[in-house]
Amino acid sequence: MMRNFFLPLSILFSGIIFTKGQVGINTQNPQGIFHIDGAKNNPNSGAPSVLEQNDDIVATSAGKLGVGTIAPITKVDTRPNPGNVTPGEGPIAFGETIMAASSAGAGAVRYSTLSGGLLEYSNGVVWNSLTSTVQNSIIIATKQSNQLINDNSVVNITQWSESVDLNNDFDPSTGIFTAPRNGNYQVSFSFTLDNTTGNYITASWIEAIIALSDGTRRVSSIPVPVQTNGYAGANVSFAVRLNAGQTVRPTIYQRSGSQKSLRISQDGFNNFSVVEL
Repeated sequence: MMRNFFLPLSILFSGIIFTKGQVGINTQNPQGIFHIDGAKNNPNSGAPSVLEQNDDIVATSAGKLGVGTIAPITKVDTRPNPGNVTPGEGPIAFGETIMAASSAGAGAVRYSTLSGGLLEYSNGVVWNSLTSTVQNSIIIATKQSNQLINDNSVVNITQWSESVDLNNDFDPSTGIFTAPRNGNYQVSFSFTLDNTTGNYITASWIEAIIALSDGTRRVSSIPVPVQTNGYAGANVSFAVRLNAGQTVRPTIYQRSGSQKSLRISQDGFNNFSVVEL
């Protein structure tokens, strides 16, 4: 009778490891109070890689549950890289329920098939549809330091001074704006060249250019038909469709017969702005 009793228990506990007050299933190296390695692919020592954690479930001593991660930072965490600005794939599925919002309690979430499908949350009284307001990206920058523009050359304009950058999407040192998401953006760039480095020859040419990371450009060209020693400048403004991660940057082309510099004696001569529409 005793042998018949212990045999089922040995089968029941096969694959379960108890070590240092931790329980591991399919792993000899549990990373929490309770750790399931679904694919049995974790190393015997050290932390598993992000890829190896993908099939893991971990409960920590802080009472947090990680699904696909061994380092949850919320009560339930499904992100491969918790706390990172790019947390990785970790979708959670919600189902329908006919439970009243008062019974579900404040903070409950459900899926509803109404209006083509939407998520609703309970405030403890009624079910409300989830809405989102995203802070659109807006950057405004001025160029307050000198920069030389070689003759017959395209020059990226760098070292800007920001006055507005709501989502930190602009690098003032490089002059590069990176789109935070797919959408339409209004991009504007204007500049003025100084008159202290030589006259403009007859048939001079100046261009304000916005260069996109896909290799295309938006250009506004200004001819200087006669020889002069005055100021010259150009501006370009346009709406463009950008995908997340695409970039734009201001550049200048000038063909005047000599090297030129930007006019910076006063603010307002050289400006760059991007507004997410």
